[in-house]
Amino acid sequence: MSRIGLLRPQSFVWLLNYIGVPATFLYFISMCVVPWFYGDWEYVHQVWLDWQTLNTGVLAFISSITAFNIASFTAEIQRAREFVAARALLPQKLDSLLRYVDSSAEVLQQANFYQKARQAREQISPPELNTSDLTTIQECIRYATPEVAKYLANILNQLQVHSSRLDWVCRRNDNNQRFYNTLYYELAVLRNNITNLFPLARGEDDKINTACNKGAIDFALHILNIRYEFVDGLEDYVSERLGKISHNKAFKSDS
Repeated sequence: MSRIGLLRPQSFVWLLNYIGVPATFLYFISMCVVPWFYGDWEYVHQVWLDWQTLNTGVLAFISSITAFNIASFTAEIQRAREFVAARALLPQKLDSLLRYVDSSAEVLQQANFYQKARQAREQISPPELNTSDLTTIQECIRYATPEVAKYLANILNQLQVHSSRLDWVCRRNDNNQRFYNTLYYELAVLRNNITNLFPLARGEDDKINTACNKGAIDFALHILNIRYEFVDGLEDYVSERLGKISHNKAFKSDS
């Protein structure tokens, strides 16, 4: 979003209203009400003539405030319409992304099996990330509110990072189990984040449930058919990562 100096357009309109509306009200009281307490119509008319330049400027200022508000309202209506159009295909694309995530979990577990068994691995091919899915999300970002746009952008980033790491795992035999646990955890977070988008995509809610707690991660891992008892150190790693998130949130709130 472009800026006017240091302010975003919406912030500029808000500041203009915050200052302009009370100032206009005081002007109206001073120019149209108070003079009647000091004289008749002739006196009031003379006051208006004496302050004719100020009156002209204030009227121009009121016109500017009105124009800014109309433009801001029209732009917001247009943005909302564009977002509704952009998210029309979002449920289908989210289903496609969930299938990609589920396939990724199978491939990741296969690579992890060869790593733990220390066997010569077979050729493993990672699932292909459909670029049209990313394009649809990118189009939604263009017209979404800042909060929703930030959430969608985070999912795009997660998808690209995951795709790169999964491709690396499929090409090389990494013996670091903690690295696999990282991928399992982040894959569960990604699936949870995508699932949280469905109410917005269906038009059922304008806000997103951003909760990502132990229960949500456990459920996502269960759906991905990743079991704690079959993966060394995964449950401890999940608790460690969630503990760090809680600590960081607490630190920010104290600051």
